[in-house]
Amino acid sequence: MFKNPTDLEILECIYNHYNDEFELYDKDSSIRKGKNYVPIDCNLIASKLNANPELIFGRLYYHLANVYKYQQSKDVVAKLFEFEVDGQRHYIQFPILASVVANLRAEHKRYKHTLIASIFAVVVSIGAAAITAYDVFSSKT
Repeated sequence: MFKNPTDLEILECIYNHYNDEFELYDKDSSIRKGKNYVPIDCNLIASKLNANPELIFGRLYYHLANVYKYQQSKDVVAKLFEFEVDGQRHYIQFPILASVVANLRAEHKRYKHTLIASIFAVVVSIGAAAITAYDVFSSKT
């Protein structure tokens, strides 16, 4: 049974797996035509996440590429994921990926801290209600 990973899980997996590949360009620029676009293997990412490869590709191509893109003008658009670059398939725009992963991590951390604070507030409220109830019922006896 395949799982349905979150956007953060997918993008973190790609970032962690291909970061060395991105940085390798500085040492050997002959490995690909440009530094920013790094080829990825959707099947490999899917296997690492125990997910369906077609769903990983679909999420990258149809959803995430349109959500996370940089558009300077009508003619200049850089998407997170490109189906084809220079005749080769499945490329990730690594600087955009790094930015998105950082933002999603910060958002997740903020959500987690808010959730913990809310749970603490509920626990304190329940404790206060229990103490009040104890005082009310113990003073009547």
